[in-house]
Amino acid sequence: GPYVFDISTALRPGKNEIRVRVANLINNSYGDRQESGLFGPVVLRTPQTSVSNDMVDVNFAAAAKVKASSTSAGYSPKRANDSDSGTALGGESSWSNADGTGLPQWVELDFGSDRKLNAVEIYTTDSYELKDFQIEYWNGKEWLPAAGRITDNTAAHRSIRFPTVTASKLRLMGYRGPDKQPNFVRVNEIEAYYRP
Repeated sequence: GPYVFDISTALRPGKNEIRVRVANLINNSYGDRQESGLFGPVVLRTPQTSVSNDMVDVNFAAAAKVKASSTSAGYSPKRANDSDSGTALGGESSWSNADGTGLPQWVELDFGSDRKLNAVEIYTTDSYELKDFQIEYWNGKEWLPAAGRITDNTAAHRSIRFPTVTASKLRLMGYRGPDKQPNFVRVNEIEAYYRP
């Protein structure tokens, strides 16, 4: 893993049911049952064009292009929207800014077109929780705060609601990392939703 599949041609309007079936040892086909399964996450992605601006409770971040102000070696910005909401420490789980770059640092999601948004789920790293940060949105001209600045955070997962905005981009602006590494902003996952 991770395993990534494009299922856009199989999706239909309304509710869709997806089953992942695993059979990876030939011995299982001959009655000699052995343990088998998937190792790593399975990510199912659809193109941005298949997502409507008015869809409710759809994670728009999963299909977004991502970039960051700087990146520490091995801590790709792509970790911030890889559909893995785990809070583990390490480059296979999170994005982090480069050493010595100074704060604030940011990670940005580009949806490719306007989206209605009013909620984000932010996942940082256990024991390295992001202390001070703010969610901002692009209104076509400038970056504006979507919600108030979060300060003295101690949670690895934060649910943030805000008044509905229309935005083609969203970013997390990190002002302070954990007490043990205050100059590092770590983001494991950002999810962006419209939830009436």
